[in-house]
Amino acid sequence: MRYLTTPVIQKIFTIFPSARLVGGCVRDFYLGKSTQDFDFTLPHPPLFIIDRLKEHDISYNDQSVQYGAIHLFSEDGNTYEITSLRKDINPSGRSTQVSFDATWEEDAARRDFTINAIYLDQHGNIFDPYNGLNDLKYGIIRFIGDPHRRICEDYLRLWRYYRFWSEYSLEGSPQRFKLELYKDGVSQLSLERVRSELFKILVSLRALEVCPFIRPLLQVHFATLCNTPLSDQFLGSLLFGNPWCSCIPYTFRSSDPRAPAQQMICKRYTFLFSQVIQNESYFSLPFSPLRRLYSLFQENRKVEDELIRSFPLQRQEKQWMKKIEMILTHTDPLYTNPYFVWHFFGESLFWDWLVISAPLKERYEVKFWKNWGKIQAHAPFPLRPLDVYHVTHCSPHEISSVWKTVLVWWCEKKGHPNKQECLDFLKNSFIPD
Repeated sequence: MRYLTTPVIQKIFTIFPSARLVGGCVRDFYLGKSTQDFDFTLPHPPLFIIDRLKEHDISYNDQSVQYGAIHLFSEDGNTYEITSLRKDINPSGRSTQVSFDATWEEDAARRDFTINAIYLDQHGNIFDPYNGLNDLKYGIIRFIGDPHRRICEDYLRLWRYYRFWSEYSLEGSPQRFKLELYKDGVSQLSLERVRSELFKILVSLRALEVCPFIRPLLQVHFATLCNTPLSDQFLGSLLFGNPWCSCIPYTFRSSDPRAPAQQMICKRYTFLFSQVIQNESYFSLPFSPLRRLYSLFQENRKVEDELIRSFPLQRQEKQWMKKIEMILTHTDPLYTNPYFVWHFFGESLFWDWLVISAPLKERYEVKFWKNWGKIQAHAPFPLRPLDVYHVTHCSPHEISSVWKTVLVWWCEKKGHPNKQECLDFLKNSFIPD
């Protein structure tokens, strides 16, 4: 088996012969997917594991040792974690007390879903006490034990259920839970943990189908974030895949009595989100959770501003949100000029802008810009700052301003002027007669 022959995994199995791989790496292996996260479980307490790692000069991080989890440092770009067999005592999310005298069956029983309780040893033998492989084969996402009790143990499992459903399920629609039973617990979840699950859902294969079901969860989190009840317009922005929207090839039934009144709002937001998904494929771009997240709130400035301010986005992500918002909302017609966007903001932001704004364009125009982007990558602005200096002999601090003026003119001319024509414009504009 491919996973069992990599050097780091072989070394871990050599040090800990009784170890077993578990969780996502086993699940992805049987689905033929690649993975970079490998979780090991073994019947030894954490201190024993740490002593053995020290003996073999393996670097580790024991920040989560209270849960029996030890992270290994590796140079191959993968993530490795070793966890002791454990059983949870009074489970309550990250405040759970644990015991390290568990059996394999007890360790499996504490896990959330059957597809996450599949174990694989170094010889390729499977330990699957809850028939998770069969659920994986038929695309069934099933809690281990009573769903209500398991959700109350860790409210993030609501998010995880919908994430796994959107990634692995072959069922017609996911289960809808009564949020009033879990609202208080959900509102207390760390936004960092929510962000991780939300971003994975947004780039999943069935993101459009699962969004109607995560709408109540988003409502709870963003109502808390904005410190105010959210309007029907915002609720409409999260009602994807509604039965009146003909642009989505899926049909849902809604029990929301306000749904007919939200028809136009829902259509608009559904259209934006679905078109971003379609355009990513159309332009052969990798799926981006940030682009898709922005499309959810593109026309709800209050939530969008609060998202940038308070949601746990990285600094580069917040900067991206501000830039794309400036480009899309700027009143200067120049900001709708693809040449300007490409050369002032760069190729990457150009494609983000095109993917998000393409729903507002005709399809033939989108096709044109798809081909244009490929050509433009090899047709840069012909004038360099050094050319500006040779012609105008302006001071160094003025070169950038003059060069940008010529660039704006070149963009307005749709990139047609060649270098000589740019130089002529430069002379006529900045050199007195």
